[in-house]
Amino acid sequence: MDNRISDSGVTSTFHFVNYKIDKIDFQLEPMTNNIVCQKQNVDVEFGIAFSNALKFEERENKTFYVSRLQAKVDLFNNKEVLAKGIFSISGIFSTENAFSEEVEQNLIKNQAPAILLPYLRAAITNILASSGFDTVILPLVNIQAAAKTAHIEIESI
Repeated sequence: MDNRISDSGVTSTFHFVNYKIDKIDFQLEPMTNNIVCQKQNVDVEFGIAFSNALKFEERENKTFYVSRLQAKVDLFNNKEVLAKGIFSISGIFSTENAFSEEVEQNLIKNQAPAILLPYLRAAITNILASSGFDTVILPLVNIQAAAKTAHIEIESI
């Protein structure tokens, strides 16, 4: 990654600009078991899916990228579905100069999803807590390993 040295240390030319949680599709099954179920009896299935990234044309000597992650969460009690949801997040990133294709691929396929995942996990945890599931610990995901098998393309707009 291209870095510049400034008076305060090293500054990156790859910037995380902003993010939005752009999809929350959560369904809580309307049954008594949801109300009386103790958190230690809740099993969690959690999966992540990658989306292709979008690359915007350069403006003001910057190139912009949009990266997106989607997560699927299912909560069970004794193999009975308590709740399920699909959540996604989109983040915008910018670079101040052009990177080699190899560096660009690494930043967008590995680093951008790794930056977005904690925000998505926090949003899901908040929704689950607001739904009465106390603190549900979502599993950590090795984004580097998952990205290696994902077929993420960078599409120019």
